[in-house]
Amino acid sequence: MCVQRKPVRITATFFDDFINSRLHKEHADEEGLQNTLSELKKTLLKRLEENGIFYEYQLRSVATQGTLNDVLECAQVSDAIFRLFLLSLSGHYDAMETTCANCGITAALLLTMTFANFGSITIDDWNSYLMLMLSGPRCQRHAEHLDDNLLSQNHRGWRPVYCAGVLQEVLQNVNTDLRNASSAGCIPVIDCAKWISSAAEKPPGFQ
Repeated sequence: MCVQRKPVRITATFFDDFINSRLHKEHADEEGLQNTLSELKKTLLKRLEENGIFYEYQLRSVATQGTLNDVLECAQVSDAIFRLFLLSLSGHYDAMETTCANCGITAALLLTMTFANFGSITIDDWNSYLMLMLSGPRCQRHAEHLDDNLLSQNHRGWRPVYCAGVLQEVLQNVNTDLRNASSAGCIPVIDCAKWISSAAEKPPGFQ
């Protein structure tokens, strides 16, 4: 006869093992720490209840989806709970299969959306982004020593910025050589915008 397990209600003491697992033994009895930890457990429980999570099976579902820290806003405890629930899947083929399938579907969707986003961006879009980066304070710092005759409206008609007109010339004619021109001082400013723009094209971790 199969006995159905009764859902376990989460209480403040539920967090004891997860908090203690992230503390060194010599810190556990530190003066005033226990009062702080007691308040932390109450806060964590309140955050769960505010998000409609009252039982362990609900917490397990959120943890295995990787969104628990969004609820608890406590990285140490969230990571400890996630690791426990992930390890509990070992030996349960169906649970592991479902988890891996969900991860695979998520990865495929993210990859598809990434390629779709980049495929929808035109050259004009990148040029506008380049001009926007040039107009920002990060790149305009390189133009503090330039003459005011290099000030011009950017492509949006906003406040005058240095080298916007020079960049527009370069975008219209990629063979433009600035090294011997009166606008040679704009090279560091344009290079700054190009570097930021190229970094945006790279996937996370390759910047």
